[in-house]
Amino acid sequence: MFNQVVIVDNLPVVEMKRFQKLQKVTTTIFSKHGEIKDINIPSTDGKTLGFAFIEYDTAEGAETAVKQGDRHRLDKSHTLRVNFYQDYEKMLNVCRAFLVTTAHPLCICSVASRRGRLRSSVVGVFSLRRLSPSA
Repeated sequence: MFNQVVIVDNLPVVEMKRFQKLQKVTTTIFSKHGEIKDINIPSTDGKTLGFAFIEYDTAEGAETAVKQGDRHRLDKSHTLRVNFYQDYEKMLNVCRAFLVTTAHPLCICSVASRRGRLRSSVVGVFSLRRLSPSA
């Protein structure tokens, strides 16, 4: 089931009065890749959070969305990033097993910003130390 879900990051953060327009634009862009089963654009405090979960009817639709939708330029301020949901799950499992001890330049990582938005960016190569079960 999760192989049919993608996460679209870097959507504009909009107030709820513009929510319907954002949902319509997102649906228009991503329905080109396959039949959409559901779109969830999370919000809090009257604003969207800048990302969406899109579930396709098939895994092929999700795969096409990742391949063709990633780096879609929505406007001059928003270039969309599209990833499989299960890729974020894998990353979270790795993050739980390792402790970051130092940071170095040039590592591509996906992190949550203070506003709750998912970000894929160059943030540094990390020296990782595996946590022991007793740590």
